[in-house]
Amino acid sequence: MDELGNRLIEQAGPVGAALGVVILAAGAVLARAKGWLGFSSQTDAKDRKPEANGDVMSELRSINTRLGSFDARIKEVEHDLASRPTRQDVHRIEMSMVRMDERMAALSKTVETTGIGVTRIENILLAISGKGT
Repeated sequence: MDELGNRLIEQAGPVGAALGVVILAAGAVLARAKGWLGFSSQTDAKDRKPEANGDVMSELRSINTRLGSFDARIKEVEHDLASRPTRQDVHRIEMSMVRMDERMAALSKTVETTGIGVTRIENILLAISGKGT
């Protein structure tokens, strides 16, 4: 091959060598198209196109279905997040609980003092009932 290229350059010059390269490239393209180089021919590729097209379409349909389910799930999550309490809502609940704790503590003291007073009254009534008999 090198000898042929060298002789071509010597006899025809650079233009002849370029023409030889173009002819070799065209021959390789033709041989590939006919399937002589071990690659599939164009008719095989044409035969496979509808199958590939169907595969692509079915793949696109499955992707579309999955995207639809993702869209539904995202909408569900957005709805859940929208209905959750905000930071201000949680703060108001905390403040209400603090006030309720204070009221419960005051009520507890009142109940304790009321219990002490009732016990004293019971003791006085028991003492009076014991003296009166």
